[in-house]
Amino acid sequence: MVLTKILASAFTIHGNHFTVLKHLHPDDAQNFHIDSIADAFGKISNYVAQERKAPRKEVKARYAHKRAQVLGIFKCLILLLGPVNGRGALSIKAEMENRLREVGIEVSSNRMWEGYRAYEKRLVLIASKDSNIRAGAARVVEQEAEAEQEGEEVQDEEQEARTEGSTSPTPRAAAAAGDEEEEDEGLGLEEGLELPDQEMDFDLDLGDIEGDVEPSTPGTKGGKRRSMSTVGVESRPKKKSKK
Repeated sequence: MVLTKILASAFTIHGNHFTVLKHLHPDDAQNFHIDSIADAFGKISNYVAQERKAPRKEVKARYAHKRAQVLGIFKCLILLLGPVNGRGALSIKAEMENRLREVGIEVSSNRMWEGYRAYEKRLVLIASKDSNIRAGAARVVEQEAEAEQEGEEVQDEEQEARTEGSTSPTPRAAAAAGDEEEEDEGLGLEEGLELPDQEMDFDLDLGDIEGDVEPSTPGTKGGKRRSMSTVGVESRPKKKSKK
C-alpha cells in the first residue's frame, strides 16, 4: 500500500483543494491496469490448478491463502484509477471478466474477494460519471427501443398476413371454384332460348285397351277410340272416317 500511494502521487499531481495539475495519459493508465490484472490472474490460475490437484486439505488451504494474497492487489489498484476515463474503465472491467472466465472461478462472498468487488464498483462509478459514456448509453438504449418497435411492427404485419391468408381462398381453391361455375354455366340453357309450350291432349279410354279398335265415326254411338301410348310407339297415319 505504501508503494501504491507513491505511484498514485506520480500518476496524478494535485494542487490546492484537490485540483488536478497533471496526470498520466488515460491510455497509459489503462494499459497499466490491464497488465496488472493479466499478471494477477496468471498467478491465480496456477494456484487454482494446484489447489484442485492437492490431495490433502492442508495443501488446499495453503494454495487458497496464496490466492487471497494475490487478490489483495485490487485494493492497491483502486488508488491508481485517477487518470482512467470512462471508456478505459469499461475496457478494464471487460478484461477482468474475461480473465475470470478463463480461470473458471466465480466471485463469492468470501473476504478474499472484497478488493475485487470494490475495484469493480469503482470502475462502474468512473464509467457512469463520463458524459460521453452516458450519451453513448442513451443512444444504445434508443437504438434497442427502435429495433424492438420495428420487430413488433414486423410481427404485426406477419400476423395480419397470416389472418388474411386463412380467410381468403387459396389460388387452387379459387381455380376449382371457377371451374365449377363454368360447368354449371355449360349445363344451363342458353340465354334467350325458350321451349314452346306444346299441349298434348290425349283422350284415352281405359275401358278397353286390348286389341286394335277402329276409331268411331262422328255421330255413331258406342264407338270407342283406340288407346295410344306416346312412348316407344310410332305414330300411325290417321284413317279417314266413313260417312
